Amino acid sequence: MAASLPIDNAIWSLRASETYVPLPFPDRVVIVAASVPTDSDGVACSFSLMRGDSVLYANDSGKCTVGLQGQTSASASKHNFKIKVKNASKNKVALRFDTWDENTSFTMKAYGSIPGNLTAFDRSMIREAVCLELWRQIRRSDPNNPGHIAPWYARLNKTTTQFQQPQFSCDCHALSVYFQLPTDSAPQFYGCYVLRSDNTNATYLIDDSNPQHYLLQPQHGGGDLWTNKRALGTAVWEFSSPANPDVAVPGRLLDWFASIQNGTGSWSDYAQYLGLGSWLDYLIHIEAVGSFDSTTNNIMLKSYTGTEASGLWEVDSYDLDESLGVKWNAPNGVDPDVTGWASDGANVFQQMRGVFLPQIQARYAYLRRTGVLSSGTMAGLIRRYATFRVADLEQDWALYGTNAIASYRYVQDWFEGRLAWLDAQWGYAA
Repeated sequence: MAASLPIDNAIWSLRASETYVPLPFPDRVVIVAASVPTDSDGVACSFSLMRGDSVLYANDSGKCTVGLQGQTSASASKHNFKIKVKNASKNKVALRFDTWDENTSFTMKAYGSIPGNLTAFDRSMIREAVCLELWRQIRRSDPNNPGHIAPWYARLNKTTTQFQQPQFSCDCHALSVYFQLPTDSAPQFYGCYVLRSDNTNATYLIDDSNPQHYLLQPQHGGGDLWTNKRALGTAVWEFSSPANPDVAVPGRLLDWFASIQNGTGSWSDYAQYLGLGSWLDYLIHIEAVGSFDSTTNNIMLKSYTGTEASGLWEVDSYDLDESLGVKWNAPNGVDPDVTGWASDGANVFQQMRGVFLPQIQARYAYLRRTGVLSSGTMAGLIRRYATFRVADLEQDWALYGTNAIASYRYVQDWFEGRLAWLDAQWGYAA
């Protein structure tokens, strides 16, 4: 009879070799490193994910790294971090938080200010979370596709049916970050952060082995973003799917947009190119939350049926911390009734707002009547995502500064004021 092994030894053996770990959401992370990272390459680290006093997952393999994350993080007063997870055998370890897609790294967003930039950034640290969840609620509130975001033909795909609960945008959860450096006798509070899910293909029910599944996003595109097919072959557009994309496929959409601008095409042909409900919901959403860079940046373009000759295209929201009163170079935020139309950022969206005005008015009225766009919904989203410990939030503000638009009350009041303004623009009355 084989000798019994202590269960602790068995568990530690499993943890040393496993490459997939499902976890509930943590509320703290403790990072042990030789220094706080200063670039994306990062430094070696050990870390522990905790919820309350319970350790959910610990990794002291010596193979993990923590580095800076994001386009503007390096110049910000408070940096985003990304931890890449590996076991002792140098194998990547995929973590799956709750219903999020699994990933071998995880991101902690900081929402810090940029020295020398006048913008009042999101020091409430909840704008992105509440706006992205509002996007999901808008998309799921469709009487023709109730409870779903993807069209039926995408949900029945034999590969994507294995993807569990796709988010169709990032999701976020409050997280307090601690660092322990060689000079520290114990972990030191570093700041309030947000654990944010990554923009994986599975998040959008996209299978990159399917040549018709396209997922791409622009990186700070110019005014001709939606009519310049040549830019598809440059760094302006970042493709996530398929594995070997053909720029002629999304080029068909951009050619159609360009033909409308030069007078040879017509919006009346939209049914050959657009999953229109997605585009109109997107326009309503960015107007409701005042996201002014979401027509040429931070927008996900996708198709489940894309070819050079046919296919419908949809859009999804992404990266929405510049919203709900945050506007570039506005040191005190912007008021909801004077800041103008977010969709004016790109001529294609501006024209959609006029061409499809009756559909937009009807859809907006439906979302208002059903309570999806309401003060109560925003209040609920704030309660759901604003879960930082008050003392931690105050310490974060003391470390990194705050501003006049950081309060949850400001976020709520701004949204209510924006709905009142949109009610007047789109003729809605309760």
